[in-house]
Amino acid sequence: MAKKNKEIDGAKKDDGVEHHSMPTNARKKRVILVLLILGIASAVAVITSIVVKKTPYIDIKGIEILSAKNIYSNPVYVYTTNVDGEITDIGSDFEDSSASFKFYDYSVSEPDEDDNEITTFKYDITVPIKFVRKDYSYKDKYFYTYNISRPIFFDRYTGEVYQKYTSRSDSGEETQLRTNEISWNGKTYKIGIRTETSSVWDGKEQESKNVYTDTNRVTTTVYISAPKGYDGLMAAIFKHGYNQDYFKKTQENNKKLDELRKQAEETGEKSEELIRIEERQRKTNVLLQSTIYENMTYAASDFYVFQVNDIEPADK
Repeated sequence: MAKKNKEIDGAKKDDGVEHHSMPTNARKKRVILVLLILGIASAVAVITSIVVKKTPYIDIKGIEILSAKNIYSNPVYVYTTNVDGEITDIGSDFEDSSASFKFYDYSVSEPDEDDNEITTFKYDITVPIKFVRKDYSYKDKYFYTYNISRPIFFDRYTGEVYQKYTSRSDSGEETQLRTNEISWNGKTYKIGIRTETSSVWDGKEQESKNVYTDTNRVTTTVYISAPKGYDGLMAAIFKHGYNQDYFKKTQENNKKLDELRKQAEETGEKSEELIRIEERQRKTNVLLQSTIYENMTYAASDFYVFQVNDIEPADK
């Protein structure tokens, strides 16, 4: 039977095995070194998390944030149609016109069971029309109307334009919110939005011989559902509005799309061009991306931009 080692005079009996004992100062140095390494690793982790954090779209693009309490305007394109909605020249010349936009009545509901709030506000659009009737040979009924670039609602972090449902206040349509999913820094936020619109015309007035005026007044109520305290809701107005070139390009795009869809019905197969156009329509746009011209982007200075929560409150 092997004998147990005995301690003799404070030292272990030599059993043929080499034993090492670290001096106290060396142990302290090793502990300090380990702590230093752990500290450096923690600092690197913190720095890495800061570096990978995304920069908001409005900061990347250098978009200036203005006051929501200002009245903004942009040009509209005025034209006439027959009773079937076809563009018709009735012998009138329209003066250049612009729409004005005023935002007001901002309010936020109490959070619901999912901790979502409903933000509500209104904006008024006023569009004056003035034209000279230089030819009265067109005798049938006609309508004057206009194309307008309305306010755009988008996300400050991603720049994505919120898609929405729109209804008329007198239509009796079922109202619902259009849901948008915004992914930002590892989180997904659901933003729902819909608008409800009412419109009236003052009525055509003869200002002088062959000169006529009218004004269209539109009130739109906006409803946005967002997580409590979400501060990414933004509004933008395209400064250049709508002009004849935009109008013609829109008509060309619509005509081309109708032709491609008709062709697909006849052949039973969608062309590559139709697939590409429909994919582009389904794709979420960002603020500075044109929806009229493919592969065209605008400058930050082309828009008036402000925060939705800066709109004048309803109780003022």
